Amino acid sequence: GLESLFSESLLVLPEAFNIVGEYYRLCAPDAEVQRRLAALSARLGLCFVVGFVRDDADRYSEAVLIDGGKVLEVLSLKTLWDGSPCYAPFKGPAQDRIVLHRNLRIGGLVCMDATEGQAKDVEMQRERHDETVRKLSQYAEATLLCVPGRFRGPSPDYVAKEWNRRKTSIIIGNCGIALTHPSVLHFANGQTCSAPTDGDCYVHLAPLPLPKAS
Repeated sequence: GLESLFSESLLVLPEAFNIVGEYYRLCAPDAEVQRRLAALSARLGLCFVVGFVRDDADRYSEAVLIDGGKVLEVLSLKTLWDGSPCYAPFKGPAQDRIVLHRNLRIGGLVCMDATEGQAKDVEMQRERHDETVRKLSQYAEATLLCVPGRFRGPSPDYVAKEWNRRKTSIIIGNCGIALTHPSVLHFANGQTCSAPTDGDCYVHLAPLPLPKAS
């Protein structure tokens, strides 16, 4: 059953997963989404990295780690703005964490925060990414950068390849125009795993620990 298939697994879901209405119109977060994911995590024994919009005055977009029926960590707060009124970008210094969970070092960025952004953002984003790579490279355990996404411009495959050049394993859980921008998993050693774009849904299972960069 599903328990045997997904037990001890990590699944990366899209950005703003608790926005069930139109992302580019003002919509309130649906609290039921988090409750259902937490229940699914507890039942199947899997963990999620997922993008949520906070249901508070700040309305930050964040990447969170869910396991055992509860939110364990906030991995990152989104600092860049894509034009959606559903969230507000975080204006302080980058809040990107790397945590040890299930013998895997997990980091997170939210969608366009994994890119260089617009011209005015490039220097800040390069410094931020340099710091992420530096932190990931210092650990003996396998590492994985998890990116909840809603990519519409640069494809997840393009973004992942940019991180591959820096010897970083990355998984992007994408939605929106997923038929042309599917979720992807790129290993630091150059191996890739992504869904065909023929309109069907695919699930790829990759064994851990992840292959290390050569």
